[in-house]
Amino acid sequence: DTAELLEDPLLGELEVRLLSHELTVDDLPEDDAGELTALLRELGFGSAVDRVRLKKALRERRQWSLGVDDEAGDVAGRSISGSSSRPPRDEDLAPPRELNALPVPVP
Repeated sequence: DTAELLEDPLLGELEVRLLSHELTVDDLPEDDAGELTALLRELGFGSAVDRVRLKKALRERRQWSLGVDDEAGDVAGRSISGSSSRPPRDEDLAPPRELNALPVPVP
């Protein structure tokens, strides 16, 4: 799957067209308000089929870069349902401060 994402000719063409505008795939918006569709059209992707294929490839690439397992829906072994789409921060993974502040009994 990873090799397919890296070798997709349509995705490669998108990257070339983005570079001509000093942009990268990471600069692309989510398609919540149709902004991605408009941008793809502006970049010359006139075929609706090509735009759908590009959106699918971009979605798969984003999931892969976040470590999302398509089958299980897990990120690093944790369910992502209901969580934000950003990767966890160090402070998200640290134990609660209350645990660090507990007194240690001295024998």
